[in-house]
Amino acid sequence: LFGAPSGYAMAAQRRMYEYGTTKEQLGHVAITHRYHASMNPNAVFQTPITMAEYMNARWVAEPFGLLDCCPVSDGGAAYIVTTEERAKELSKSPVYIRGIGQSHPSWEFYRRPDLAASGAAASGRLCFASAGLKPEDVDFCEIYDCFTIVPIITLEEYGFAPRGKGGLLYQEGETRLEGRLPCNTSGGLLSETGMPGTQLVCEAVRQLRGECGARQVKNPEIGLVSQQGGILTTHATMLLSMDRS
Repeated sequence: LFGAPSGYAMAAQRRMYEYGTTKEQLGHVAITHRYHASMNPNAVFQTPITMAEYMNARWVAEPFGLLDCCPVSDGGAAYIVTTEERAKELSKSPVYIRGIGQSHPSWEFYRRPDLAASGAAASGRLCFASAGLKPEDVDFCEIYDCFTIVPIITLEEYGFAPRGKGGLLYQEGETRLEGRLPCNTSGGLLSETGMPGTQLVCEAVRQLRGECGARQVKNPEIGLVSQQGGILTTHATMLLSMDRS
């Protein structure tokens, strides 16, 4: 049990054992995020993948194959946080931070009572409460997706699906651009890569401004961004909108 791939793989195995999450559902995460990356000219990986290609990818740490794991690559992303007054002086319309939450279990995951839990549940509650919003108000999500199991756990803990049902959101196409909750519209860490976390904020801002072209979510008002560190060790959540109230 050494390093991030094997650690997250153990969490995935536990989720599969306890709640019936399947290898195919993990595959739908990789396939969906790659589908979105195929419409992103800045993505490192733009070629769509099939379920057969996913299932045949070489093993890294069971149940993860190569396509379950975010690659290591170069990249850069940045955003500016400033006052409302200064933001309004700039050439583009500002995007407002509506809510923020953090929760950090901060101990080795294999010592936890629940190996597959993260800080998303508490972080999400704090974020939604600070914004005065609910999960059903969210139009799209940019979820930290270092491994395919993470978006499934995160969406469940945020309240978008019951425990054990997050994989169905991907399997049934709900998280695709045409679905009710598009996720990782840039391709995320799994396919856009190189800028862990920061590019998710940038993509959310672009989506809210309507700048994403072929991968644009239709008329989004509220976007959610998640960040994570360690092996399900730290977690942060942010809600963004074009409207400050």
